[in-house]
Amino acid sequence: MIKKLVLILVLVLLGGCVKQTIQENQEQKQLIGGQRDEHGCLGPAGYSWDDSARACIRSFELDDFDKYVARMAVDIVGQQKGLTVVKIIKENIVGCKDCVVVQLDLYGEKKEILLEHISKPE
Repeated sequence: MIKKLVLILVLVLLGGCVKQTIQENQEQKQLIGGQRDEHGCLGPAGYSWDDSARACIRSFELDDFDKYVARMAVDIVGQQKGLTVVKIIKENIVGCKDCVVVQLDLYGEKKEILLEHISKPE
């Protein structure tokens, strides 16, 4: 009888430890790579807020023209917290000369904006 009570007590204690470990692991998974700044930008992924684009960008990937084009796309969809410019495609757009495609992401929702007749600003 005492052995059964001790076994039950041990199992209850182990069950609590397992539950706590599972919760800690879930919290860690949410934190890794998911740390956003006050603008909703994913800093660990290299994104930061850019005033000229009015979105989260990887500034080391975009030149001034890319930021200009990104701003045009942001103006179309509307500035939103966490809106991220993922990629700008300027070449090989079938059937469209002087076109640019801006790929955006908003918390996992992906959008592509086609901008036609785009030329570099003076």
